This record gives sequence, structure tokens and C-alpha cells, in this order.
Amino acid sequence: MGVEDKLRASKNKPEVSQQFIKVPAERIAVLIGKKGTVVERIKQECVVDVEIESATGNVVVGYDTKSLLEGNPFKALEIISAIARGFSPEKAFKLLHEDIVFQLLDMRDYVGNSQSSISRVKGRIIGERGKSRRTIEELSGADVSIYGHTVGFIGIFDAIKVAVEAIILLSKGSSHRTVYAMLQNYRRKLKQERMSLWEKHD
Repeated sequence: MGVEDKLRASKNKPEVSQQFIKVPAERIAVLIGKKGTVVERIKQECVVDVEIESATGNVVVGYDTKSLLEGNPFKALEIISAIARGFSPEKAFKLLHEDIVFQLLDMRDYVGNSQSSISRVKGRIIGERGKSRRTIEELSGADVSIYGHTVGFIGIFDAIKVAVEAIILLSKGSSHRTVYAMLQNYRRKLKQERMSLWEKHD
């Protein structure tokens, strides 16, 4: 290939962008999946290239114009981030739906850097045998993952908004009863809104 051909080929080659994500070492195997099934699905569904350095936990997501037109590199970033923060691949792949989003809350913003304070709040959020976390998930409709000093959320915007509010209230010392009452009011309001919509359609 001559110089002119090489120049022409480089001009026609799509420009590749890259995003870097740091994944905890113990979550790398989950991200890769059995025989690479999880990372391969991310690549295919989102039309991106994913390179994983198992030793460092560095993950590089590469995408170009084709990715933006035929896939969704931003969903790939969300899925990888969700898995990195404790979500199972099954729950993380819910993010492939356009109306489902991922949000991360750092407990240190509310209780400081003290490990004892973070552990105490984590205990309140999880509850005995996971009861508190399950209740928040059931009443809000959002999936919740507590990992390290972060709390991750997957769901529709309104569900995440109320789940985040519940976690913040617990972090600031509100009783579980108060938080559950707030969530039940949200659930009741949501049900009323849905019934109102059905009546309008009828």
C-alpha cells in the first residue's frame, strides 16, 4: 500500500473514543462472566469494544460513530459501573432499556470518612437479614446495591429518586418506620396516578 493509500485509509477510518472505568479486583470475574459471556454481551448489545486488565482492574470502553448509531456506549458504561458496584449482571442488564438508569450515592457525603460511621449506616440500610434493603426495593421499585462506601440504584428515574431519599433519611438518623411510611406514601400516590390514567383511557 502506497503513502496516498495509507492516508486515504486513515481518513476513512472512524475516530475511536475511549472511556476508562476502575473496577474492584473482586468484581472483574463477574464482569467477564463464565467463558466471557457477560463482557461479550455488553460488546454486542452496545456495539463497543471492551478491554479488561484483570491485574489492575482498569477497563477501557472504546466506541466510534457506528457505536453511537447502532448501539449505545453510554449504556455499556452504566452496565460496567453497576457490576463494579455490586450488582449482578442480570440486574445490570436491565439498563439496556432506555427508561432504566443507574445512579450512585456515596455515603461519605452524608456521614463522613469514618469507617465506623459508614459501617453503622450500611447496617441500617441493609437491616436484619437484608430486610430493610428488600423493603426499600419493594416499595420504591428500584434495585439497590450496598458496596463499600457506595449505594447503587437501578430503575426508572422516579423510583430511584424516592429510593435515594430513603437512603439519605436513614443515613441522617431517621427511623425505619418514618422511611417506610414515606415510601408507602409514594407507592400509594403512584397507584392513584396509574388508576387515574386508566380511567382517562376508559
